[in-house]
Amino acid sequence: MEQEQTNYTPLTMQILGVEQQLQELDDYLNKISDLQSEVDEEISDLLHYIENNDLTPKQCVKMVKLLRQKRLVRRGLCKDYEIKKVFNNNRNKLSIETQRPFFLTEIHKKAKELNSQYRYRRFGTEIEDTLERKEVAEKEIKNLLK
Repeated sequence: MEQEQTNYTPLTMQILGVEQQLQELDDYLNKISDLQSEVDEEISDLLHYIENNDLTPKQCVKMVKLLRQKRLVRRGLCKDYEIKKVFNNNRNKLSIETQRPFFLTEIHKKAKELNSQYRYRRFGTEIEDTLERKEVAEKEIKNLLK
């Protein structure tokens, strides 16, 4: 007995595609915390290795590059987690056409906030101005590396 094949209209295919994209998005959003934990553990392992072992100058350079790479991955996951919170809080706005611009505004607002310049917490603290504080903080850190 032959199974009957369903022919979908373009609209049906588009709806099914949107549902699949939402499922893939949900899958990623649900595993962000686990991915973040994995990277945190990798960073912790590297820091403990530094603490417990003597490194050659060449190994130090490689270790700094590796830590930087892991931190950048972690930063991306942290940003995605913050977007996830906005997405989940405003998800219901997606189903109402007139509410979608508000949904997008919230996402853009959070993305802009996440792309703002890092504010040093322990260096350059005597200065309030963000740009000048950054310069002073980086100068202080460079002095520590001499």
